Amino acid sequence: MESKKKIFWVIVLLMLLVLLWWINKGEAPSITNNSIMFTPEITFGSVNDGSIDKEPYLNILSENSKIIYSRGENVLCCRDLELSYKKLGDKIYIYENWSGIGCKCLAFADIKVTLDNVPDGNYELLVYETGTDSYDDTTPINNLLKKEFITIEN
Repeated sequence: MESKKKIFWVIVLLMLLVLLWWINKGEAPSITNNSIMFTPEITFGSVNDGSIDKEPYLNILSENSKIIYSRGENVLCCRDLELSYKKLGDKIYIYENWSGIGCKCLAFADIKVTLDNVPDGNYELLVYETGTDSYDDTTPINNLLKKEFITIEN
């Protein structure tokens, strides 16, 4: 009887966690890590809005205490994307983590990451596309998209 109660509460807790995740899905929360503010933005164009005719791009801009990474590219529909970053010493990593099997249509993805309140210093910025392949969702991908040296001076 005691084990049934434990299982019940574990299930309730898991359901609450899923509910909280679902409520927050699609929002772009700012996350603070070592005083750096992380703001991800993802916009997927629709098949009918003409966005797939846009030219792919990849830009990195640094100004004052900000680093802004932006990329646009045609991707298969139905894919999920999670953006994250980590700072290790003088290296800053930005990750595009792709998952899910793609549908048989294209969408233009506008991806933007803003890191604000970055401390003064010289940094090596490395941007990776990670996750799984769009055709089978099992084959891992780990591509270095961009490596750039940045100086932050406030």
